[in-house]
Amino acid sequence: MKKLSILLIVGVVLIFVISCSSSPSSSTSSTSTISTTSTTSTTSTTSTTSGGATFQSVANLGQTVFSANCATCHGATGGGGVGPALWGSGAALAKYTTAQGLLNKMATTMPQSSPGSLTHEQYLDVLAYVMVQGNQVTGSTAFVESGLSGITLK
Repeated sequence: MKKLSILLIVGVVLIFVISCSSSPSSSTSSTSTISTTSTTSTTSTTSTTSGGATFQSVANLGQTVFSANCATCHGATGGGGVGPALWGSGAALAKYTTAQGLLNKMATTMPQSSPGSLTHEQYLDVLAYVMVQGNQVTGSTAFVESGLSGITLK
């Protein structure tokens, strides 16, 4: 029964993502895009990781991934719970030094119940969401994966 529910949720999310995705002409532009479909989570995302994307546009995708995979421990509002706060009072992301350091931590240890189980794209989406929510960057900042090591965390 649980598998059927998960499949139903995945189907609804896929329909939503497909219906909300941009026109086909934008996927043939000169920007690099990476599309992934998750087999380990209830979400599927597509986002641009170099050129054209902003932290806010990637964070919009990350909110769904966060809700499905992170909120159980970090709280629906990122304020902590079983896991530490990711933004707001008590958040301590500076210990990871840069956005790349935080991404590395997330990709190797999260979610705690199944570390490394999300796609690389989903980790990027969640990183953008956490950084925008925590005012580490403005939403209009260009999201370029190769530039993450140049973003110092507060």
